[in-house]
Amino acid sequence: MGLKKLTFDEALNTAKDDAFFNWYLTGKTNGIFNDLGGKCKATSANGQITFQDGFITVYGRRVYVESGTSISVPLDSTKKGYVIVKIDTVNNSVTLALKEGDASNYPTLTQTNLLEEDGIYEQPLCSYEKTTTSLETGMHEVTLIRDMKSLYTLADNSIKNNLNNAIEDIEETIARKQHGVSSYSLTWKKNSGALYTYDITSIMNKDHMIITAHIGNDFVLVPLRMLKSVTSFTFTYHYLNNSYTGTIEYSSGTLIYELAQSSHPMNKSIICYY
Repeated sequence: MGLKKLTFDEALNTAKDDAFFNWYLTGKTNGIFNDLGGKCKATSANGQITFQDGFITVYGRRVYVESGTSISVPLDSTKKGYVIVKIDTVNNSVTLALKEGDASNYPTLTQTNLLEEDGIYEQPLCSYEKTTTSLETGMHEVTLIRDMKSLYTLADNSIKNNLNNAIEDIEETIARKQHGVSSYSLTWKKNSGALYTYDITSIMNKDHMIITAHIGNDFVLVPLRMLKSVTSFTFTYHYLNNSYTGTIEYSSGTLIYELAQSSHPMNKSIICYY
């Protein structure tokens, strides 16, 4: 156990080493590349299916299909099938083969996750439908087409989105910061006459928080630690050159302000500093 050199002079990379990185760099997709070669495009004539050149990637394993590669399809019955590239990592082989279902259904393909275990992955190049007298290809979409430009565009956009989200989070944090103090704003849960109720459950874990409410002409400050030690207390505030007494009650995350009169103003939001 230890470190293994991969991209170094005289380093020996296994196919599986390469496959992990290829899988990641191709956006974790399997299929035929859309912008390399002739896309493995299939044509059929006289019971023969012939392919243009193209590149396939399956869990990071790459296969090149040479132009003119072909396979014969026996016209002996009515069936639906695939021409597949059969990748076998147990026997370190790759072959072109047919896989057929019945007259109504395409066959089920074996598609082992070759990054997790060795086995067989059957990548279809094209589908076909045959009878005893005819052969047609491309009757059923089977390949996952990707082009490298779009893959990297998607990756680039993902990085940009993540970066923009991070910038927004940072800017929001900075906006709340003033001389090393962070703040939250909580809007009342309900208001009935002179009673103003707030849900402060979300801030109960911040012991050093100070809750500030704008009542009448004054700012009323309450340390959160005080709320945890007493259930209610009174405070004095001023409005239109007169002094009044209000009450603050706290119970199970609910904070209630009761003013002397319902006509006295209180800001909808309390500001919580810590």
